[in-house]
Amino acid sequence: MPSKNTRFRDWWSRKPDTFAGSRLVWGMILVILLLWTLNVRELVLDYRERAQERVTQYQVQLLGSKAEELEDRFLAVYEHIRTISLLPSVRAVSGPNRQSTSENVVYQGRLPLETHYTLEQIYRNLANSISLSEIYYVLDGFRPDRGEVPFFMYDGEIVGVNDPVEGGLSNHGDIPEEYELDEYAYYLEQMRWYKAHFPRWSFSDDITQIPALASPLMRTCDNTQYASVSGGSVEDTHGILYSVPVFGLDDKGFKGIISAVLRANVLEAALVGVPFIPITPDEQARAREEAWALPPQPADFLLTQDTHDIVIHDRRNSLFAGLTPGRVSEALSAAGGRGASVTLDVVGEGRWRLYHHLPPARLQALTDPLRHRLYIDIAARVGLLLVLLAIFLRANRDQRRHHAELVKLAHYDSLTHLPNRSLLYLHLQKAMARADRHKRCLGLMFVDIDDFGNINDSLGHQAGDAVLMAIAERLRQSVRLTDEVARLDSNPTVARIGGDDFALVFEDVRQPEDGVFVGERLMLQFQEPINLDGQKSDISISGGMAIYPDDATDIDELMASADQALRHAAERGMGQFQMFNDTMRQRAARQSRMMRDLPDAVRHGLFTLHYQAKQSLADDEVVSFEALLRWHHEEYGNVSPVEFIPLLEQSGLIVEAGRWVLETACRQLSRWHQEGYTGLSVSVNVSPRQLMLSDIVATVDKVLAETRIPPQTLILEITESMVIDNLEEGSRTLERLRGRGVRLAIDDFGTGYSSLTYLQGLPADYLKLDKSMIDVISDERGAHVIRTTIELARGLGLMAIAEGVEHAEQREALKKMGCDMIQGFWLSRPLPVEKLTAFLARHCRRQSTACAE
Repeated sequence: MPSKNTRFRDWWSRKPDTFAGSRLVWGMILVILLLWTLNVRELVLDYRERAQERVTQYQVQLLGSKAEELEDRFLAVYEHIRTISLLPSVRAVSGPNRQSTSENVVYQGRLPLETHYTLEQIYRNLANSISLSEIYYVLDGFRPDRGEVPFFMYDGEIVGVNDPVEGGLSNHGDIPEEYELDEYAYYLEQMRWYKAHFPRWSFSDDITQIPALASPLMRTCDNTQYASVSGGSVEDTHGILYSVPVFGLDDKGFKGIISAVLRANVLEAALVGVPFIPITPDEQARAREEAWALPPQPADFLLTQDTHDIVIHDRRNSLFAGLTPGRVSEALSAAGGRGASVTLDVVGEGRWRLYHHLPPARLQALTDPLRHRLYIDIAARVGLLLVLLAIFLRANRDQRRHHAELVKLAHYDSLTHLPNRSLLYLHLQKAMARADRHKRCLGLMFVDIDDFGNINDSLGHQAGDAVLMAIAERLRQSVRLTDEVARLDSNPTVARIGGDDFALVFEDVRQPEDGVFVGERLMLQFQEPINLDGQKSDISISGGMAIYPDDATDIDELMASADQALRHAAERGMGQFQMFNDTMRQRAARQSRMMRDLPDAVRHGLFTLHYQAKQSLADDEVVSFEALLRWHHEEYGNVSPVEFIPLLEQSGLIVEAGRWVLETACRQLSRWHQEGYTGLSVSVNVSPRQLMLSDIVATVDKVLAETRIPPQTLILEITESMVIDNLEEGSRTLERLRGRGVRLAIDDFGTGYSSLTYLQGLPADYLKLDKSMIDVISDERGAHVIRTTIELARGLGLMAIAEGVEHAEQREALKKMGCDMIQGFWLSRPLPVEKLTAFLARHCRRQSTACAE
């Protein structure tokens, strides 16, 4: 029995590794050791880089999220007080400021009642959303030294404008104290600044440029967090006076300021990440009731403003105590750890900056997992090195033997033995370089098997593999024939790039027009059936081609262009070929531009609503309007909803846009009701994402509460497919909406999806017949389908609405069939609000019970 040493010696020296003791092998071992050392060094450097990246990314995410939250708060305050400053009734107020808090400017007739309600709602929205403390209107000529108070003050008591009826001034507990003179003095300072820099209105072209001023932190008139001058902490009464100018409606001259008071502890709560700072006993009890408490660790955020030396932070964090904006960076560096900052986008003078400090302990906790992983990786590499040294000679031989096989597997498809995507990419690089060198064109054609998924599903994957191999062989034969016919200077390359997708590269195309000839010739080769296991099968392909350098400047762009051409060919039908063209390029550029601009359009309210009337056939009166979204793009003009609505759906912005449509339409309906058209209703389209991915019930509740319209005057239009795709959840949501009194309409009925089985179970009030059904009403069979559908709706207890009525004959036919309502160009095209006044006067009686549906 041989000893272990003998066996090892045989294993070590067995041919063909008899050169194991040569200098070459030892040299290779030294190279391995060197590479291993370099690899470990790279590992350590990579660890440091990743640790730094993790910490940086962590702070960037924290700062970005917190900065966005703070910017939204300031922006909300700025936009709302700017809106107040632009109200005509605010710009047109007469007389001086109030002589005392007992004066009621609404009762005096100096502030219209409607304006008061608007201002009250604006204040309450801000108070509820960002805990805004107060909103003041201070007129020029303010004399606090004579006991004057601002023209109006909106706070928790709505001072000076509440109970706008005779004798209706309620008691108000906010008794002015000596520190209020400091606040009033700063109003005078801000007004002096505005009169010096903006004495007259100059913002007609861009109201977003209306300036804003902030004050230093000071005690304000709001005592909600502070019992009296002698009790509590003075910090709890500190606030920032954030003001915009008001200009006279007639003379355009400076008139005064609208000022909002934003408490410092509200910003502190945002830094800490809690709803509010529980200071008073009531707030502490509320926090316990809502089951939350301040985080045990102080927040590491700090907010500064350099002009007024404002510093706001978690008061529990001693690191930030007593700092000024100029000393923040120095203090963070001295404290160790890591500091980072970001400048906020806030309208106003000076620079607002948000800082974040990462303590050393937290810094180490973030990098510990990477450090542990580093130790594990180094240990693994040590073990790997030992194994590599032990089996190096045998592995060296195996590597040579399998090298060719590995290369083939890496660059060729295992099923069809065609080049794969990786090898195609390399080939394209060389081919494009040759095309540039010889001033020739290069064609890239993508080919896709039509309805290949159905082949796999019906015949099985084994049959699908057979089809792929047959197509690959047909492509090989076709390119040889194409090469001979087109007289190309090099053989075309065929590759399989995944699934049922193939690519063909045609080099030395003499001119771009030759690509059409080459592609069409190749498509002709697939008109003959393909032989599968002795049986003839008709299998078609679709193809799309792009030409370099006419259609693209690099590989990725060329492949994207060819892929787009293929998709266009597939849209035209089976067995089609399409060259990439300017129309596709323009369409892609247009869609890309609109996808970039849609977020701004949603964020800045660049959409408008048009309203299309619905007429009752019982009394020929307009009873409802459908709100339709419109977008005027700065470059493309009016964009069709058919084009931008799918982009809203794709990007997820449809939820926010849909919420805006719902709010705007309901506010408009509320105004119509106030004008006397109390019987009108409005319908709003609901997208699948709104129904399934948002709390639409809560949104509807909020809008109904804000606009105070009767729930039954709001109609939500949904497509049947939206609910059927998620029947259980969709039906539950619709039932909740209907329980609020909101009415529901099934839209686009008759477009091919409709199922009578599902229809009878959907909670709906209306059935809308699609325009495609109305277009064939003159046909006897079409009329029979419409009549049957109307009878079906009546049998299910639904009202029938016909869309797309464009001719009087269609209307009369629908009326005879018993249709309840019509909608379409015969009655009216969708109109903007400003054009509906005359339309309403013609088609709807204006009285307390007008237009009852």
